[in-house]
Amino acid sequence: MYKLLKSHFLGLFLLIFIGLGLGYDTLTPIFEQSDETLHYPYIKHIADGNGLPLAIPDQLWNQEGTQPPLYYSIVAATTFWVDSDNLLDHLQYNPHWLFTDLRAVSNDNQNRVLHGPMDAFPYQHAALAIHIGRWWSLLFGMLTVLSSFFLLHHLFPHQHALIITSLALITLNPQFLRVSATVSNDSLSAFLTTLTVLLTFKLTSSNQATSPLKTTIYEYSLWSAAGAILLGVLCGLATLTKLSSLSTIILVTVVILWQYVTQNPLPKQRSLSTLVAYYQPPIRALIIIGLTMLTVTGWWFYRNYYLYGEWFATDTHLDLAGRGTLSLLEIWQQRTEILRAYWGTFGWGQIRLPEPVYQFLGWFTTIGMVGIGYLFLREAWRVGASQSKDEVSSLSGTLPPSNLKAVKLAESCPPSVLPKEGEASSSSLGEGVRGRANSPLWRGLISSQLPVMIFLLFWSGINLLLYIRWVMEVGSVSHTRLMFPAIMAISVLLGLGWHAWLPKWVSYYFAGGLVGGLLLINLTALTLLNHVFQPTDNLPRPNNPLELVYVDGLQLLTGQVGSTPKPQAKQGEIIRVQAQWQALKPLGHHYSLALVVVSPDGTVLGHRETYPSLGLRPTRYLQPNQPFVDQYPIPIEGDVAEPLLANVTISLFDFDSAGRDGLPVLDQQGNLVTPIVGQVKLVPQSWPQYQPMYDVQVNFADSINLIGYDLVCQTEMTDCQTMSFILYWQSTTPVNVDYMVFVHLFDETGTVLAQFDGPPANNHYPTSWWSIGEIIADPRSLALPATSSVMQIGLYDLQSGQRLPIVNSSLPHQNNSVTIPTSSQE
Repeated sequence: MYKLLKSHFLGLFLLIFIGLGLGYDTLTPIFEQSDETLHYPYIKHIADGNGLPLAIPDQLWNQEGTQPPLYYSIVAATTFWVDSDNLLDHLQYNPHWLFTDLRAVSNDNQNRVLHGPMDAFPYQHAALAIHIGRWWSLLFGMLTVLSSFFLLHHLFPHQHALIITSLALITLNPQFLRVSATVSNDSLSAFLTTLTVLLTFKLTSSNQATSPLKTTIYEYSLWSAAGAILLGVLCGLATLTKLSSLSTIILVTVVILWQYVTQNPLPKQRSLSTLVAYYQPPIRALIIIGLTMLTVTGWWFYRNYYLYGEWFATDTHLDLAGRGTLSLLEIWQQRTEILRAYWGTFGWGQIRLPEPVYQFLGWFTTIGMVGIGYLFLREAWRVGASQSKDEVSSLSGTLPPSNLKAVKLAESCPPSVLPKEGEASSSSLGEGVRGRANSPLWRGLISSQLPVMIFLLFWSGINLLLYIRWVMEVGSVSHTRLMFPAIMAISVLLGLGWHAWLPKWVSYYFAGGLVGGLLLINLTALTLLNHVFQPTDNLPRPNNPLELVYVDGLQLLTGQVGSTPKPQAKQGEIIRVQAQWQALKPLGHHYSLALVVVSPDGTVLGHRETYPSLGLRPTRYLQPNQPFVDQYPIPIEGDVAEPLLANVTISLFDFDSAGRDGLPVLDQQGNLVTPIVGQVKLVPQSWPQYQPMYDVQVNFADSINLIGYDLVCQTEMTDCQTMSFILYWQSTTPVNVDYMVFVHLFDETGTVLAQFDGPPANNHYPTSWWSIGEIIADPRSLALPATSSVMQIGLYDLQSGQRLPIVNSSLPHQNNSVTIPTSSQE
């Protein structure tokens, strides 16, 4: 069954990888991947015939000018014919781009740059060149998958479920797919590292039939020199792709030395001359590899030293990019973020999958790591026990240790575990894992596979150390793509960790389920990206007609605050403002919108700035007479101590202007107006607890009660000249009218000494917005005459002039007003 599966599933994995990769390429606009804005100008500089760029300030490529040139040269060689002189049209940055801020909606200013007709398919000019660069990256990502498949088959030729699991963790890793659809050198680095390790194993394998060159690099022949030169060239090309790929030569050295030692027993007489003769073949091969690698890369390091005074140009890179510092403890504290970045963060790292997806991937990774720890300890114990038995048998004079191992293995293992005829049975690093049909994987891991696990840990560890060292310098843990040259090793270790717990018959179902789960996660990511970079077009039309015209030609047709007639919010919450726009003519500038929530006294309680459609419809690209509806989330950030009714305004301004003043706004009659789009009720986090000095009960029309009042003299003189008082109102039923409060001051003869009318709460909180049960403090003050006086208080409708009738009252009342005695004495 597996032979039939084997002939198809690799092709299926490659097709899935290409399909998903093209999805990430298509749904992510150009320059919305990490550092694409820097990588492509490097390519264009070469494609335009200007040679390699210099890493100096104020250049489009900035710090990426220190990167080795292989990837950029490949893309430049295939895009030089493209007219990409409109590059700067694509590099118009969105000044309202949100990177780390939390978003109320997923498509809120996620775009780093502005997008317009020049981005559209069929791609032309710079857009075409950038997509060609992405397709090259996708090709190198696919070749990484292919190289990983052959390396898996070399190391684990009979562990089919493990191969499927490991290949799924490479092929369907959303972050690796995202990186492989980016103009970046990371996927080429991963491919060349994986290919170099694969060929090193093949060239050093003890099984002649599995070697593509039909020999090993230790035989003195033309093929041995060719093999060593080939590895040197690959190591050099990897280094010319990304500086961190210098680790490739370390991996090659480890494999060569280990393979040689395990395949060639040490001489019994270990004099200096015999040891020199013994190690001469691998040393000679490594010298050839090193010299070849130096020939390929030496010019690059000399150029760095000549231009920047350093061989690797890392300090130049950091000086241009900006340095940061992270300690090991701080990196450890951000381990959850590192895990997220390894599995999938999109855009510039700010676009995230749903949190349950990260929780699942976190548990998956943790269980796999625990499993590999268990498997490693178990295997180490088995090797130790086996070596102890070998030493006892050797001392008793029975069989040589290696032969005794073979006999014991034959006695204890079924035929499916034993090497087949013609297969090697040595303990070299490249031998395959074999196992029983219905036993956990660790039972099939014979002692010869401990070196394989050690090597995979070593491979992963090198890249992890390089990653940690780099993030300590840059101060950000988001650079997990630096670990992708070891994605094969990391994926195999996680697969081994999981299969360590599983019987063989379960492992295939697990592998299939993992493929399905990772496919679902990638489809979720693609759906998210499609939404993030597309304006929301299915919003309902706001119901408040405005017909306001901003002088440069943008019209606000309708507007609305919230989704209810009387929206309400607290400090720390978000209100949503809907607006329907249309351009009356082509606009020659990218204008910004300023949405402000302002209290009646002019205090700004909420504010945000954006381009239309949350950055996705720059005004220069608006087509005249094509209406569209937007929704803007605005956080309420100001302090709200007592309830109030705030206005929401929308202004249009030039972000690059000196004062950023709003453009004039005209109504239908051509009058200058304040662009108020609606109102919102703001209430405190916890309602104030009032304790009136005087408790009363006055019922106005079964709608509003006066439940108490305060009277406080504002002077310290014996004669009170100014009195402040607070009326405490409570709404008992919904009120649809903005009632006015009247206060009349009478002397003892009934003569009106003073009077004033006005909305309650200093016009901050009209009665039509009161909710049932709310207690509202209504502060006022008045100058008192020298004689005793009384106040009469009531409510009336401004439109009709009618007072609200008093149903019952604990205070004296007449003519639908209550009487409160005052005194001019303190």
